[in-house]
Amino acid sequence: MKIVLLFPGQGSQKKGMGRELYQAVPAVQRLYCQADEILGRDLSRIIFEGPEEVLTRTENSQPAIYLTSFAYFVNWKEGNELPAAAAGHSLGEYTALTAAGVFSFPDGLLLVSRRAELMAQATRERPGAMAAVIGLDDEKVTAACAETGSVWPANYNAPGQVVISGEKDAVERVRQILSQRHPCKVIPLKVSGAFHSPLMDLARKGFEKIVSGCPVQVPIFPVYANVTGRQFSNTDEIKRLLVEQITSPVLWRQTVAQIWQEKKPDSFLEAEPGRVLSGLMKRIVPEANVL
Repeated sequence: MKIVLLFPGQGSQKKGMGRELYQAVPAVQRLYCQADEILGRDLSRIIFEGPEEVLTRTENSQPAIYLTSFAYFVNWKEGNELPAAAAGHSLGEYTALTAAGVFSFPDGLLLVSRRAELMAQATRERPGAMAAVIGLDDEKVTAACAETGSVWPANYNAPGQVVISGEKDAVERVRQILSQRHPCKVIPLKVSGAFHSPLMDLARKGFEKIVSGCPVQVPIFPVYANVTGRQFSNTDEIKRLLVEQITSPVLWRQTVAQIWQEKKPDSFLEAEPGRVLSGLMKRIVPEANVL
C-alpha cells in the first residue's frame, strides 16, 4: 500500500494533544523528555496542561506541534513500510523532513524553535494580520491584494480557499474590497503576525544564518516543498527553500495535486494534532482516501 504522510502546521495545536500516546508508549515518553532537555524548558507541561493562551504563542506552538506530530510518526513507523512521500504545511514541512531523515530530531527541534522565536520577534517589530478568503478563485484574491501593495496571498490551501497576509489595516481594506465586489467570506485569523509575507523578512534573514550551519542528509523518501509544490531535489535546495518559505506563500493545493499525480497513493495519512489537512484534502482531491 502506498501511503503519503501529511504533517500539520501552526494553528492545529490544542491543550492535551498527544497525552494518550505519551502515556502508552515508552519511546514517545523518552522523546518528550529529550525535547524538554534540548530546549531547557518544560515544553511537555505546556502541551499537556496549557494554559491555552501560552500554548498558542508562536514560540511554544511551533515546537509543540513538531514534537507531537513526530511522536505520532515514531509510533506509526514501527511495523510499517516507508511512505511513498511526505509533505507538511508550513511548520509541518520540518516534521516531514525530520521523518525522512533530513534532520535529526534534536536538530529539527532546534531549527523549529529558533524559527518560531525569530517569527515572534518579527511580529513584534512589524505586526500584521491574516485572513482566510473563502469562495473566490486565486486571481480575484491576488488582484485585490495588489491594490493595497502591503497584502499578499500567504496560503493557497484548497480550491476557493486562499489565506492573505500583510499589514493589519491593509488586510481590512482587502476584506472590504472583496466583500463589496464578490460573494465570498473573509474570515480574520487569530494571529498577530503576517506569516508567509515580506513582513517576515527580518525572520528570514536571521534564519538563513542558522540553517546554513545545520547538518542536512538526503531524504530516505520524497518530501515535497511548500515553496515550489514539487519534490526537494537536493540538500542545498532544502536549505534554500526553508529560508524562502518564511516569506513565500505555501502552495498547499498545488503540492497535494502534484503528489496525487506523481505518486498515485492509495491513502493520505495526516499526523496528529488536528484534522485541518484532511479537510483540505477532500476539497483538493475529493476521490482520495484520507486517514
